[in-house]
Amino acid sequence: MTLRLGTTHNYNYFVDGRSVGTYDVAGYNPDSYPLPGVEQGKLSEKKTLASKIYPGMTANYWVYVNTGADVVRGAPLMVWQDGETIVGNQDLLRLRLQIVSDNLVHKKLIPPMVHVLISPGSGGEAQGTRMRSIQYDTVSDRYGKYLLEEVPLGGSQQDVIDMLRRNRWLDFEVNELVGFDDQRTSTSGLVGAKHIRANLGDYRGIIFSTNVTVFWGFNQRGELIDVWVWKTTDSF
Repeated sequence: MTLRLGTTHNYNYFVDGRSVGTYDVAGYNPDSYPLPGVEQGKLSEKKTLASKIYPGMTANYWVYVNTGADVVRGAPLMVWQDGETIVGNQDLLRLRLQIVSDNLVHKKLIPPMVHVLISPGSGGEAQGTRMRSIQYDTVSDRYGKYLLEEVPLGGSQQDVIDMLRRNRWLDFEVNELVGFDDQRTSTSGLVGAKHIRANLGDYRGIIFSTNVTVFWGFNQRGELIDVWVWKTTDSF
């Protein structure tokens, strides 16, 4: 039997006339299979973070980076919840994330991306059980802040320093003691446990001059968690 492509097919299993369960089978398109000449991205080892936004909670995560993604200057980011189910060959949800994204990047249908595959946390207020419902189902900005401020983006402190030196952007400073002062919202605060500040210079137009400063925030292990580009414009 040939399955119709691009469609999820549902099977219902019966024993003695009673349903004993269902199972979904995808009719995969050609891009869901490894294609010749496509360079594979890189999957990190399993990492674990300890949260301050969810005190006492830890969570496992993996980072998959498509070939060509610039994890220092910035790349599109996609966060996959229940990430433990789509890691590598395990792929319990049968999404084929790594194969499909690599194929689409190769065909230039999507840009190279950073994929953060993160599991629901455990511990903390969930008292040793998974925090999945608290994180995913609670209507608040808490989970968003957790992703933005605590989940690493794939780069490291040394990656940023190497990039700055390669491009001869030498007007930068490394602060190992505190994160950067985030002024993007009215409720400013420190982002990360350490940071790098780089002045990329003035860019002059006909009427205006724009100064560009970039802040990279890192957690205690030196993993990149946030990037802020601050532009100030003055007239001549």
